[in-house]
Amino acid sequence: MNNYLQEDLKKAKPAEWIVRCVLASASLDLADWKTDWNIYYFDDKSDEKKYWHIGDIECTDSLLDETFYIDVKDDGMISKTGNIFAEDNKIFKSNGKKEKGFMRNSEYDYVAVISQPDNKIYMLDFKEWKKYYRQGKYVTSYLSDATCYGFVMPIWKAKRLGIIKYEIDYIKIFDWWLDDKGKKTLPIYESVKVERVAS
Repeated sequence: MNNYLQEDLKKAKPAEWIVRCVLASASLDLADWKTDWNIYYFDDKSDEKKYWHIGDIECTDSLLDETFYIDVKDDGMISKTGNIFAEDNKIFKSNGKKEKGFMRNSEYDYVAVISQPDNKIYMLDFKEWKKYYRQGKYVTSYLSDATCYGFVMPIWKAKRLGIIKYEIDYIKIFDWWLDDKGKKTLPIYESVKVERVAS
């Protein structure tokens, strides 16, 4: 199971990087999460085990001195299905072990569901999602390492229920950048449109 977990982390890294870039560029547009004109700092916590059920990204509000956590879910199917997937349980193929899914074993503040095929990020209020996710359709998802059981909900319904708070369009602006040590970074992304969803 640990090997699969490490592979999941490797796959997640590019999505987490995109989300951090985009949220940093959109932070002024997103200031009204807490109060107007706040500046947010986004720190990667995904390599630290104690944050795995709290969130990949630590977001600090510089004016209110508050911290909240965002987890990143890379969903390549959302552009085709128009649904968000809430994982309730999973069974690992390697050992048959059953575990609670992220809806039942995590305490995120927000979830950033990224759809790379159409360059979109949906910002979900996790507490609201936990209230309503079972109103979706029960499905089984077969992955390379596990079979996942959960519920899918159309994006329009998640917006109507107040689960999705923001929809963000983004673009890649550079294939790479030089950091302060002259080392090439990963590609750089920024937001081009931030839409607050009225529920």
